[in-house]
Amino acid sequence: VSKKTLSELEEEDTRKIFEKRRQLAMEKAADACEKECIKEVDDMGPDAWKKMMSCSDVSDIYSKLDGDDKREVENWMEKRTTLIHDMQQKEVAAILECDDSLDRSSKPFIRMSVRILRRKEKEGCTSSR
Repeated sequence: VSKKTLSELEEEDTRKIFEKRRQLAMEKAADACEKECIKEVDDMGPDAWKKMMSCSDVSDIYSKLDGDDKREVENWMEKRTTLIHDMQQKEVAAILECDDSLDRSSKPFIRMSVRILRRKEKEGCTSSR
């Protein structure tokens, strides 16, 4: 049997190792782009949000906002998390797509069923004459 042919167990082990490597790469990519994504999304935020985030006492500024600005900030806070997550996912996907070390091709393995054939003994052959 050629060494290029793997058993099912070897293929499964190779797949698990690849998945661990891929997961690590995804985590590193997410960490690398997180700050950039947050900054980019925060730059899209409403003026009331930007003003609030630029101050050291966020709760004090929030309490001084009028009703419309408070609603705008609250809506933005809900939307912001989703935007950051979506942007981060896109960045991670782009980073992983360019990473050639994460290309994996499955190698073929052979699955065989082995059966044992037994001949039935004839009753006449076993009896003595």
